[in-house]
Formats: sequence, structure tokens, C-alpha cells
Amino acid sequence: MNSRSDIVALVDGVPIFMEEARFMLDGGVATVGEAVDVLVDNELLAAEAIRRGWGRADDVEHERTKALAARLLQRVGKETTVEDVDLDEIKKRYSTQKKRFVHGPLRKVIHAVVLTGKKGMASDEARSAAREIAVVAAGVFDADGFEAEVKALEKKNGWNLKVESLPPFERNDSRFATAFVDAAYNIGGPGGISPAFETKFGWHVIMMLEDLPASDVSFEDARGILAEEILPSVRARRAQKLVSRLVREAGVFIHDKNLGAGVP
Repeated sequence: MNSRSDIVALVDGVPIFMEEARFMLDGGVATVGEAVDVLVDNELLAAEAIRRGWGRADDVEHERTKALAARLLQRVGKETTVEDVDLDEIKKRYSTQKKRFVHGPLRKVIHAVVLTGKKGMASDEARSAAREIAVVAAGVFDADGFEAEVKALEKKNGWNLKVESLPPFERNDSRFATAFVDAAYNIGGPGGISPAFETKFGWHVIMMLEDLPASDVSFEDARGILAEEILPSVRARRAQKLVSRLVREAGVFIHDKNLGAGVP
């Protein structure tokens, strides 16, 4: 039980304790005074809701249970920090995402491809469409303008095409067709447009957006970044572990038969 020395306010005889105000501070309220004001307001509003008949005991208890559960999970989350992220998990993420941290110069592009094959156009028609795209795109100088012009041509002519902004890639990137990488790296500078060219997917036109510098970020330098990225999943796992333990200890049993009968 809290002692009277912990009481910071009384609302029609209902005490508000310092510990409640501290919880509000944890939730982002700036000062103890503001926290107490919020708690007083809540108590007054709750009392008025009950006076108006809007406070059935089962409703109130349900909301109280939800609030307590949310508070507990919030506390579990706050108590879990980047220091709790397993080092092996950080190393594994660094290994799988190493190209994100260690790479040569990168080029960022947007491109349009007029599709060929069974679901696309004949190669000659696609080539003609791509050449038209290259002419129109030469008059714009950013990704939004490129996409808008291409989409307008698609709508006007009923073409089957795709417009994509690709993740930055190196000169020797094997994820893309050699012809595509060559065309991208042959563009002189930002805003430049490639001639129409063909791959197995169709006829392409590329706009070069920017060049990004090489990077050589070590594991130690990337460790903090990765730990922050992993932290939400660690918090979620800890919360689930807590729930699972409480379920086991409480001996929860779900009446599947009754549950099924209650579903329309």
C-alpha cells in the first residue's frame, strides 16, 4: 500500500499517488505538475462518466486491464536497451548486409522498360516506344519528371511498361544484365538519358540520378546502427516471452468448443 506521504492530490477523496505521476513522466509528460494535472483530469472525467451511467463495471475493468497490460509491456520495452541485443545477432546482420556498408562507388538510376514477350509488345514496337520515351525524357531532369512523362505516354498509347527507381549499384553488379549496367554507367551525369537498348525483359531507357561515394564502414562502426535496428524485434521477443511464461504459470485454457460456437 502507498502511504499518505506518497499522495500528491485528492479528487473527491480519491488519492493520486506520486508513483502514478512518475508513470506519466515515463510516458512523456514533461513535469510532475503536468502529470498530476493529467491524472486529476482523468479522475474527474472518469467520475463524470460513471455519473452519466457510462461506466459499467465490466467496461471499466476491461479498460483498466488493457491499460495495465500496455503499461507493463511499455516498461518491458524501456528496460530493454541496445546493450541487450545479442552480439552474434548483430554480427549476422552485418554479414548479410555487408554490401550496405562496404562497397565501391554507386550509381542511382530510374528506368522505364517496355515489356516484350508473351505479356508484352513485339520487339520492334517496343523499340519504337522506348525511343519515343528517350526523346520525351530528355526534356526532364529528375525522377518525378521522368516517371510522369513515361506514365503519360503509357496512358496515351496503351503500352505495357514498368517504371522503377533501383537501389544504387556498383559498376560490376551482377544482379542486373550486363547491357543494363553498361548503359547506366555510360551516361555522362545526373539527368542524363541513355539511348533505348534491349535486354531479355524488353526495351529500356535509363535516367541517371546521382553517383554515391564508396564506403568502408567496419563492423565496430556499424555495430551501434545495427543494434538500434534490431532493438524493436528484441523488445517484441521479450514481451512475447513474458506473455508465454505468464500463460504457462497461470494455466490458461481456451474453450475451443465454446469459442467456435460463438463465432457467427
